[in-house]
Formats: sequence, structure tokens, C-alpha cells
Amino acid sequence: MRPLFRENLPTGKKGTRLRQALIVLQMVAAIFSVLVTLISINQYHYLLNFDVGYAKDRVLLIKLGINYSSVKLRPLREDLKRHPDINFVSAAVWAPANWGSMRKVTPEGSGEMDALTMNTYGIDYDFIEMLDLKILQGRSFSREFADSGKFIINETAARKLNWKNPVGKKLSMRGQTGVVVGVTKDFYFKELLFSVWPTALYLERQNLNYLYIKLADAPVSRVLNFIQNRWREFAPDMPFEYAMLNDRFEENLSGIVKWGAMAGMISVFSILFSCLGLFGLASYTIRRKTKEIGIRKAHGATMANIIKLILFDFFRLITLAIVIACPLFYILDRLLIPKIFAYQAEFGFGFYALAGALILTSGLAAVLFQAFHAARTNPANSLRYE
Repeated sequence: MRPLFRENLPTGKKGTRLRQALIVLQMVAAIFSVLVTLISINQYHYLLNFDVGYAKDRVLLIKLGINYSSVKLRPLREDLKRHPDINFVSAAVWAPANWGSMRKVTPEGSGEMDALTMNTYGIDYDFIEMLDLKILQGRSFSREFADSGKFIINETAARKLNWKNPVGKKLSMRGQTGVVVGVTKDFYFKELLFSVWPTALYLERQNLNYLYIKLADAPVSRVLNFIQNRWREFAPDMPFEYAMLNDRFEENLSGIVKWGAMAGMISVFSILFSCLGLFGLASYTIRRKTKEIGIRKAHGATMANIIKLILFDFFRLITLAIVIACPLFYILDRLLIPKIFAYQAEFGFGFYALAGALILTSGLAAVLFQAFHAARTNPANSLRYE
């Protein structure tokens, strides 16, 4: 007597091809999910070690509040600088990684129509030295000069302005005109999703919101208590809120981590559903080939021969999915990723090979149990199967 569920199964080549097409589609989706996970992890580590143009390690940030002046901060700065484990103390309007001031800056001899939109950063003395920004032309801000109202621009700004020798030229910002005294190598105070913008640094003396402390190579805990005690004397009514600049930079990349984690979860479920589909298709295929398997075993086919025969059909399906998915993902990677990230990590053949190997291994493992069970079946029972 035939099992009742067999009457509900579509038969013929059309039904078989439809099942195979659905399995291939599932495997393609699984490969895409794995590749998205790998590219996210790779991109995160690439940006984490990206040369941002300044030294972000061992820099402590303390939130000051609103609009502290350099004069008001001077006693605290001088007190902190006496500690042997503190190399620099400076201040700025905001903190790198989420700094977003953008203003129209007009070069000398030009009108408002020729103004260039630039990132503008208000900083105090010693800021450039503390973060080790590279001066390419001219000099840094110095207490030896009257530098209020003057500018230091980055090399991208110099290039956008078509200035080969910017030092001594004038810029106007918010109705005030100042001289360019230096040019720095490009640096990245904003998110690394975007290319570096033309940038102008100016000396800010009144509206400072963050204190920066560059620590020596010593345990942070050893100097942190000292800083906290001095802070309580300086601002007893304000909370001591601090962070390491390097941690702030990593937090800025958290979106990539979340994206990768979500893609990883999707890839796990995609592989699971693909394997379940393969398992079901293997079960159906083996039931249809039960008599054929019995005949082969009766003619001397070994267990290894039967397993190889069954696995080969599914190996072709998984290989087809890999052949479809990898070139398609490569094309999408080249078209879409540059629109998401201004700076991309290399994503070579090894990642595609890893994704393909993972899908191939998990897929064949799902079929192997069914193949092993079929290969162990007594040929006499197989030949009685209809």
C-alpha cells in the first residue's frame, strides 16, 4: 500500500525543476547574507585601523559645559600640566568623530558666489601638537604671535582653492577676514563614510566646550584620580564626564558593527532554511530513486558509490548557486559599496571562497544523513518499494 502523502507530491520533471530552482534561490540568498556579513566585519576592521591623520590614542576628553573661555581654563590647564603623566592639555569647541560645523569661507579677491563650504573647527593652543597633526606648510598657532582670527587649512582646502602656496593668503568667515598661517595634512574629524572635506582651523578663545588631555604611556587609572580631584576643585558643581578619544572613534563605527551583526543573523537563518530545503529535497529525491538504489546495490554498488551518487546531484545545485551568487555580488559590491563608504577595504577572492565553502559544506552535510541512510538500506527492501 502506498503512503498517502505521496499522492500530494507534484511529480514529473516540471515539479522537480521547480523544487531545484527554489533550493538554488535559497542558497543564493544564503551566500549573499554570508558575504554581507564578511564585508561588514572586514570594513569595520579596516576603518578601525584607518589612518585618520591624527593621534587618537591616549587622549582624554572632558565635557566642559557651554562656552568656557581660554582664560577661565588657564588655572586648570597649568595645574594639570604639572603631572608627569600628562603631556598636553588643550581645548576645542567639539570632539572629533561627531564634529559637524560647516560654514561658507570666501577667499581673498572673491565674492560670495565663489565662497567654499568648509568644515570649520575652533581650537585652542597646543591642540595641533597634542593630536600630532602634520604641518605641511607654514606653522601652527603659537602664543608668540597674535593668531586670533587667523586660519590653518588642510591640503584638500588648498587644492579646492587652487592655492599652491596658501600661507599669507586671506580668508573671510562670518564677516571676519584672517590670514592663513599654515597647511596641515588631511585629517578626519567626521565620519569615515565620507571623503575628507576642505577644512579650516581657527583659534577659538571664548566658546570652548571640551577639554583635551594627552596622557603619557602610563596606566590611565594612575592619572585619572589626579585629574578628577583637580576637576572637583575647578568645577565642584559640574559632573566629571570623560571619555577616551579612541573609544569615541570606535563608537562612531558602531553602525557598521550593528549592520554586520544583523547580516550575520540573517545569514544563519538563510543557511538553516536552505539546509532544511536541501534536506527535504533529498528525502523526496531518494524516495523516488529507492528502486534505482536497490538495483545498483544488487549489482554490487558500495555504500560509498551510493552516497557519491546522491551527493553529486546536490553538489551541482549548490555549485550552481555559488556560480550565480558570487559574480552577482561582485558586481553589486563594485556598484553599491562605493556609494556607502568613501574608503573601502579590499574584498578579495578569499572572502568569496570562504562563503562558498561554508554554504557547500553546510548544504552537503544536510544531505549526507539522507544519503547515508539510503546507502544502508537493504536492497531487498528497496526492490519491493514502489
